[in-house]
Parts: sequence; structure tokens; C-alpha cells
Amino acid sequence: MKQIVVILFILLVVNSTAHAYTHDQMIKAIIGEAEGESQRGKDAVACAIINRGSLKGVYGLHAYRVTHHLYSKKTVRAAELADERAVSDTSYCSDLIGGATGWGSASDVVKFRHEAWFPSVYFTAHIGNHYFYGTDG
Repeated sequence: MKQIVVILFILLVVNSTAHAYTHDQMIKAIIGEAEGESQRGKDAVACAIINRGSLKGVYGLHAYRVTHHLYSKKTVRAAELADERAVSDTSYCSDLIGGATGWGSASDVVKFRHEAWFPSVYFTAHIGNHYFYGTDG
């Protein structure tokens, strides 16, 4: 019996993915960052968040439309679909945005150019209004 419990525990640990956010926070972040984007754009943001492993710097999570729940059930469902794809299909994410951990609009990229970390940026995709990037290091 003790061996079965140990095996079940190991399987649980191996099959779980630890993230520094809840499912609800992930859905709200996708809505806040990509509500006006196509499903592919929402998927791309979800993939980048999964690659990042945290919501640090994801300002859409605190957008007025998100904090005041000014979005439809259809929007929630699209964000949930994006999350489901990102969590369950890493090859889809890899094909979509490579190893991107960040994204921004064209105006964001102009602002980012002045940041100390920007020289280590490599761009992986341009989807809708977002440019996706990873960083060396």
C-alpha cells in the first residue's frame, strides 16, 4: 500500500505544472492583454504567459475592463480556449510564437528600445497588434 501511495504522489508531481498564478488570473490576463485580438492572438498571449511562468509585468490583468468585468461570456470562453490550447499543446505554442516570453504593441516596442534588457531581445512572431519576443539569458 505504501508503494502505491508513493507512486501516485510521484505521478501527481510529474504531471502537474506549477505556475505563479491561478486559472482565473490567467483568463483575466488573456482578456486584458488580447480581448480585441483574433483567437490566434489570444492563443499567442496565452502561450507567452505559459512560457513566462508568471504574470509579472502583465498589465492587462489590472486593466479597467478586467477589474470592472466589462467583457462578455464569449470573450471569457475565447480566453479559456486560448488557455486550454497553451497548456495542452506545447508544439502549437512553439510553432505559433517560438520561445517568446513577452509581447507588446508597436508603440511598446519603441518604448522598450530604451530599456537595458532590450539588446538581448529576439523577435519570434507578429500576430495581430502584438510583437512577440524572447530574451537571451
